Amino acid sequence: MSMMVCSVLLAGCTSEDSGSPDNINPHHHKNLLNDKIYSVSAGKYTYKAIYLDPIGKDNYTVYGTMTETEKGTSGVRFYIKDSNGNILVDSGEKVESYSFKIHPTQTGNYYFYLNNVNTWITDKSPRLKIYEEYDDITSSKTWCDKGDEFYNLSKYKEAIKCYDKALEIDPNNTMARNNKDKALEKLKENEKLKKIITNGTLYITSNPSNALVSLITKDEALNYKKGDKLHPINKIGDITPITISSKPGEYYVLISKDGYKPYVEAITVEEGKTARISANLKKEPVGTYENPAKVGDVVRVETRYSSVYEISVISYIRGSKANNIIKNANMYNPEPKSGYEYLLVKVRSKCISGKYSDYIYNENFRIYCDGIAYKYKHPVLPEDYQGLSGTMIPGDEIEGWITFEVPKNRGVSLSFIDGVKPLCFILLSEYIDNNHDSGEYTSQHYKKLLVDNTYSVSAGEYEYIPIYLNPTGKNNYVVYGTMTETTTGTSGVRLIIQNPSDSTCIDTGEKVRAYSFNFHPTESGTYYFYLDNRNTLITDKLPSLKVYEEYDK
Repeated sequence: MSMMVCSVLLAGCTSEDSGSPDNINPHHHKNLLNDKIYSVSAGKYTYKAIYLDPIGKDNYTVYGTMTETEKGTSGVRFYIKDSNGNILVDSGEKVESYSFKIHPTQTGNYYFYLNNVNTWITDKSPRLKIYEEYDDITSSKTWCDKGDEFYNLSKYKEAIKCYDKALEIDPNNTMARNNKDKALEKLKENEKLKKIITNGTLYITSNPSNALVSLITKDEALNYKKGDKLHPINKIGDITPITISSKPGEYYVLISKDGYKPYVEAITVEEGKTARISANLKKEPVGTYENPAKVGDVVRVETRYSSVYEISVISYIRGSKANNIIKNANMYNPEPKSGYEYLLVKVRSKCISGKYSDYIYNENFRIYCDGIAYKYKHPVLPEDYQGLSGTMIPGDEIEGWITFEVPKNRGVSLSFIDGVKPLCFILLSEYIDNNHDSGEYTSQHYKKLLVDNTYSVSAGEYEYIPIYLNPTGKNNYVVYGTMTETTTGTSGVRLIIQNPSDSTCIDTGEKVRAYSFNFHPTESGTYYFYLDNRNTLITDKLPSLKVYEEYDK
């Protein structure tokens, strides 16, 4: 039998004024649950999870608005899901503003999604306001009626709580007592049925093995993009081959491994049976936007005129050292604009085949940062930093330096351009310390930003960030970073880092507002970075976590 767990009304929001001061009802409550501007990158989505509890609340209503704060954009698609995955509200398409109102009847987490998946260029900054409003239940009859509502929805635990409240107010309420007895009997029957149900088994293999396995929802599977944060049902860090015991039902299995295309398959687990998945992973082409090449890699591209080239980055200089090289080369060279820095890239180009001669120079290259292309700059360079230019026929090879002006502390990729079309991407370091003494990076030394994000950690809860680390074949491998509480006036959170063997690598021991960490992983696998706010029952926290890895090859 289908059940409605939440009634929905799409309408304009109730006024934010709950009444004049002369007409205050002590049994009427209105609370602001969320008021925050979110950054939603192009091609991504985010959501706010809010725990809602309608028990003991009459006329319980949750409402609010979603408003895009960046002018001139199409906004985001807005939708709300309950804890069972049912969609309660859906704008259907991207909107700049949207008002919503729901009447939750089920206790649990509700998810407010801000979806920018179908945009590949424009980041969005929607503001989400959420309120709850309700009246206290003060009569035994009303509590009994509320219990009946939960009983009819087969929510027997919630129903029992309501009948208990009714009996606290009026111990002689016979209806509440009888209905509580019925709910207790139903609860016992359900517990017996749960014990009878047998789990099924999933046996998952992949070629190659040691691929990460995630059991995810249909929505996550259909909208998955490489790099998305997942919320798997199974234990985070499971790798192939693996056997997973699971409740009967339909699942989506995502199998991922660096350098290979993600593999997704829907599968049904039946009681007492074993379902099997054998995934033959396909290699992802190196040098694409999704899987960029690294410094030192050689990427082969073909132009619109059928010429074939091999492109590689030999080394690059960024930050204070690059700024000083350009400043000292000529007194008339301009300083980089505010928030930007110079980037010098040494590129090698080799012509493999072609019918015509091509002139290759700076104009054939762009730097991409957050989906935005940056053209080369042409300051005067020192004599030992020869520029890149030359007419090429098959067999010719040239190399030289190209100058760009790029945003500070942001990940960038170099792209070879054919007309207006980028043919390949080579990832440069995702973060460079502007005060780094050397500032020069070659194919032998790597430094990468793994995580840079701010997390919402509710009072009494914790958040963890799984990161796969692989020290194999890397010298001087070190993982380091910072945790900083962004909300002023709070005690921060406790930071704990555990390795794949569940041993603790780092533990602040208590809540801290800021903490720097540094450790040397020795085993490959998933490491868990915990942001712990469990000993606080009042204050939510917003800690920012940055994690880097650095090593020699």
